Amino acid sequence: MDRLNGEKIAIYARISTAKQSDNDESISDQITRCKAFAMDVGCPVVGTYVELGPGFTTSRPRAYQQMVADACWGKFEAIVLHSPSRLSRNAVDYAKARAELGLFGVELVTVAQ
Repeated sequence: MDRLNGEKIAIYARISTAKQSDNDESISDQITRCKAFAMDVGCPVVGTYVELGPGFTTSRPRAYQQMVADACWGKFEAIVLHSPSRLSRNAVDYAKARAELGLFGVELVTVAQ
């Protein structure tokens, strides 16, 4: 993670079910963990994107679309999220999102596996 030292990051947090918020995966829990990670690696958080509801089941969620637009404009160099499933539970969709963001030089970083 040394390569992130000092780079601007954004946080992406999402819950798709009420059960997740009861199991230590609430939006605030995710953001808290991501902010702690940012502090540990010395990266300023320049944006937070929050999504309530399912991920990429039919279309890209609104907060994700805004995050990609901001990535295009170079507002941050990395996106920190709690786990890959917060972006998508489908490995193919996750890989597509990683590739799409990579076009703008933005890395996806997860704080939990």
